[in-house]
Amino acid sequence: MDVLVSLGTSASFFYSFILIITEMIDTEKPHQPKFFETSATLITFILTGKYIECIAKQKTSEALTKLMKMQATTATVIKFSERHPECIVEQKEIDINLVLIGDSVIVRGGEKVPLDGTIIFGSGYLDESMITGESMPASKVIGDIAIGGTILQNGLIYIRVEKIGEETALAQIIKLVEDAQNSKAPIQQLADRISSIFVPCVIILSLFTFAVWYTLGLEQMIPPQLQP
Repeated sequence: MDVLVSLGTSASFFYSFILIITEMIDTEKPHQPKFFETSATLITFILTGKYIECIAKQKTSEALTKLMKMQATTATVIKFSERHPECIVEQKEIDINLVLIGDSVIVRGGEKVPLDGTIIFGSGYLDESMITGESMPASKVIGDIAIGGTILQNGLIYIRVEKIGEETALAQIIKLVEDAQNSKAPIQQLADRISSIFVPCVIILSLFTFAVWYTLGLEQMIPPQLQP
C-alpha cells in the first residue's frame, strides 16, 4: 500500500509542478487545475496514522517494561533435613534462573514471590493486583497457589516451585502482550491481502492507460475536445 501512496502523491505533485513550469513559460496557455493539496492531504493522513501507531506501540512497550520489573531476580532456596523434614539445614540466595522445579523457596514479608508454586508452610497476605486487579491483598495458607511476581504483604511462607521460566503466569502475560504488539489486527491482515493484489493491478492498469494515450497522441487520433 505504501507503493500506491507514494506513486499517487508523487504523481499529483510532479504533475502540478510541471503545469506551473509550462504556464510560466507559456503565459498564454490556459491555467489547468493543480493537485498539490491532494498530495499534502494524503501524506498528512498517512503520517497521522503512523504517529498514532507509534504512540500505541510506545505505551505497550512501557507496559512490558513495568511487567518485566515485577519479576524477581533472585530467590532464597532452602533445604530441609532428611531426618527432620521440618528443620532447615541450608538457606542460600541464588539467581532466579538457577531455581529448579521442586525446589523450596522462602518468602518473607515485603518480598516478591520469585516463581509460581504451592505454599507448603506458613501463611500471609499476597498482593495479587498485578494479576487479578484486586486491590485488597489475598489471604494465603498452606496448599494455596502463590504466583510469581506478587508481593507478600506480611507473614512468612515456604513455597514449592512448580513453574519456572516461560511457564510462569507472569512470563505468559508478558508473552501475550508481546504477541499482541507484534501481530496485526484481522482487519489489517485483510487489508494487506487485498493490497497485495490491488496495488499491482492499479500499476499495470495505469501503465496500460498511459501507453494507450501515448500511442493515440503519436498517431494524432485524440479528438480535439479531449486535447488539453
